Amino acid sequence: MSNRFDDENNIEMDIKTAFASWGKYVFKCFPQECRLRSFLSEDSLDDSEEKNVDIINNPFIDSMVDRDNLLKAVEQIADGEKFATVVLHAKEGTDTYRISFKSICFDDAGRTVEAIGLAEQLDERLNESEMVNALGSNFNSIYYVDVDNNKMYPYRMNPSVRAMFGEVLESKPGYQEMMEQYVNAIVLEEDKLHMLLETSINNLRRQFLIKDTYQHDYRIVRDGQVQYCRAKFVNVSGVGELHKMIAGFSDISPEKQRELERIAYVDAVTGGNNYESFKKKLRDRNVSGYLISMDIHSFKIVNSICGVAKGDEALRWISENIRGVVGYNDISGHINADRFVIFFADDKINKVIRKIETINLQLIKVSESLKIPKIQPYFGVTKWEPGKKVEEAYGEANFAKNRIKERKDVLYQIYSQADTERIVEEKQMEDNFYRDLNDNHFEIWYQPSMLQRPTSWSVQRDLSGGEEKIMRLFRHPNLYRFLKETA
Repeated sequence: MSNRFDDENNIEMDIKTAFASWGKYVFKCFPQECRLRSFLSEDSLDDSEEKNVDIINNPFIDSMVDRDNLLKAVEQIADGEKFATVVLHAKEGTDTYRISFKSICFDDAGRTVEAIGLAEQLDERLNESEMVNALGSNFNSIYYVDVDNNKMYPYRMNPSVRAMFGEVLESKPGYQEMMEQYVNAIVLEEDKLHMLLETSINNLRRQFLIKDTYQHDYRIVRDGQVQYCRAKFVNVSGVGELHKMIAGFSDISPEKQRELERIAYVDAVTGGNNYESFKKKLRDRNVSGYLISMDIHSFKIVNSICGVAKGDEALRWISENIRGVVGYNDISGHINADRFVIFFADDKINKVIRKIETINLQLIKVSESLKIPKIQPYFGVTKWEPGKKVEEAYGEANFAKNRIKERKDVLYQIYSQADTERIVEEKQMEDNFYRDLNDNHFEIWYQPSMLQRPTSWSVQRDLSGGEEKIMRLFRHPNLYRFLKETA
């Protein structure tokens, strides 16, 4: 017999399922964090099953012509607007979406901390005016091409194109003639031939047999600098024919820069921050807190038993669960293999420990959900202050973590400078031992059970025992103490 809570959850999921069948998808939006949350499946409404999606550096959102309009809408909601709506057009194909937001939770300053969102997929085909508007939002120059009459009509020209080709374009030149002038004048030498082939009428006819849009990225030289550009062509003639089309040209250098940054800063396995991104974000934060190094006990067993693909899936789940625990001012990242790094912007260590314990509990659920060997993390913790080198702090956290590497009964270790100095001292003495042994600085003495050392020895102490011993004499009293204590 179901209870009221189960009934409410079932009703909510039924509503979501119905909306999805109509091409409408409900999600939560956290505008202050620039993050969306949608359900991974229809099987559960439990928070642990939800998927967090960053709005910035999101491949799907970046594939929209109107990406910046969406970011502005999120900013408006974050500032306390009750409603916001934006229409997105795909850069490739004719997919169109309407995204609507409704603020539902505010902070004391009246800013929105949580909103409900609705994503709707609109009709696939766009008419000419809609397409021109879509291109116009992101393309600097737009032209209408009458293929049958070989005429090219300028709809919009950016200033640099108008300065170079304005007179020719006003005469409504032939498309191929104009493209040859443009390519020869401005396109990078090694891209010229490829550009002419890709944008030729013959190639466009072939491409439009597959879909109604086609785009080609290329490079130009402007003011002595190489810039990235995109040409997009939209067939408005009907399926399988080419009588007229719209051509748009834009500078995509900022987009390419974001793409390069995404490659540089996004982890290939988890899709979250990599170590470089973590370091950059932490350096930019002017807050103190704690840096945590996290590792997984015997994670290689997962790869060995379940395969590398399952291991990568587990790493993605681990990363998502960590991101679910970190707050707005916190940062997390994937280093490599099964190693992660986290920054908690908390001054109190007990709060940090509670978050570490929460991550540990969440990862137990990952093991159960994926049906893989137990995922058991262990953590090293060190204090972080602005201005400190990230690598130094991470090294401290690693040092603390490695102290409990063989202790599965201990979840975390807090870095101690005293422990570090003691271990460094012991390591130096051990290194000196082998060096001086090689340099013949030791003398071997056999002694009976009781022997008073000569006063010339560097260490003045009686030795007693019940058996004959071997004594190694060395000038350094601390090394002698070390050898006796560790014997």
